[in-house]
Amino acid sequence: GAPGSSRNFRREWLRFAAVQFPSARFIGKGDMDTFVYADDLLSAIRDVPAGAQSVYGGIANDYYICAAVGGGISHPRIEECPKGWIFMQGGLYFLSQNLVQWLGRTDNAMVRFHEGFGMEDILVGRCLHHSGMRVMYLDWGHSRPAWLHPRKNISVFYKLHAESKERGT
Repeated sequence: GAPGSSRNFRREWLRFAAVQFPSARFIGKGDMDTFVYADDLLSAIRDVPAGAQSVYGGIANDYYICAAVGGGISHPRIEECPKGWIFMQGGLYFLSQNLVQWLGRTDNAMVRFHEGFGMEDILVGRCLHHSGMRVMYLDWGHSRPAWLHPRKNISVFYKLHAESKERGT
C-alpha cells in the first residue's frame, strides 16, 4: 500500500510502545517531517485531567473539514471522510495507554476489519468511534497547534518559525 495508508498502519509500534513504556501516560504517533513545539505539546498534555482514560488528542478533523479540503495530496479522498465522528490529523496525535494497548492487540478484530479503509489517522478514529468505548477527544485546534507539518501548513510553518527565531526559542 501507499505510505500513510492503513495497510501500512503498524500496530507493531503500538505494541512495542505499550511494552517499552508501560508507565507512559500517553503514546504519540507522528510523521518524520513534523515540526513539534515541545513546550506547547507538553503543556497540552499536562492539561489532561489526572486519571483520565481513553484519551485521544491532536488536531481534530471531521466530515466538514475533510470535505472542504477534499482529495489533495495530504488529504483523504472525500469518500474516506467520516460522517458523524472525528479523527486526529496524522502529522501528530496521542493516545492514552489503554487505547494504545487496545489498538495494538493482535486479536483486535475491530482493527483488522477496518485496516482496509483509508489512511491510518482515519483508521484510528474509525476504530475508536466503533469501539463502544467512551473516548475523551482533545482537540488542540487549528489556530496554534503544538506541531506543524511543513507540507500541510507551509505558510504557517514559516511564520511561526520566524517568530520563534525572533524570540530565540
